[in-house]
Formats: sequence, C-alpha cells, structure tokens
Amino acid sequence: MPFAIFFSSICPSAKMNTERINENGEYRLDEWLRSKRLGVKESTFIRYRNIIENHIKPDLGKYSISKISTPLMEQFVLQKLENGRKDGKGGLPPKVCLIL
Repeated sequence: MPFAIFFSSICPSAKMNTERINENGEYRLDEWLRSKRLGVKESTFIRYRNIIENHIKPDLGKYSISKISTPLMEQFVLQKLENGRKDGKGGLPPKVCLIL
C-alpha cells in the first residue's frame, strides 16, 4: 500500500475524538494499525508495525499531521532510498519504499 493511501486513511479530516489525538498523529497511526489487525495476515501486520515503529514515527513523528506535505514525503522517501537501513548499511530497496 503506497504511503499516500495509508496516510490518507489517517488524515486530519477523519471523524475521531480530537481530544485523544496528540499533535504528531501517533494516536492515529496506532489506531490505524489496530484497525488492520484482524483484516490482514499476521506477516502483513508485522510489516506494517515495523514500518511505523522503525521509519514513520522516528522520522515523521516530530511533524504535526497538517505539516506533512508532498515535498516532505518526497524528501522522506529519498532519504530512505539513500540511507534508510536501520543498520546504517545503505538505503532501503525501492520495493520497500513503495510501501512507504
């Protein structure tokens, strides 16, 4: 699932209790992940969770949802392609970046 589609499912216009949503959107990410738990294979759920915890929250968690723009997302994906591996040994494969 491309990141744009993934993130649009947790966009600010979603009808949720806004008092429970923190500024950087982590609540929305966690809620989205919980909502996918029963609808996808275990391996898919683990992959989604790992992407959120290892890439999205650390790199984009400092931004409020309203500040996440197309240029920011392009910069995020380019950084992941060039140097996105958690072990510091280069970038993520393009196939993985399509998921982001």
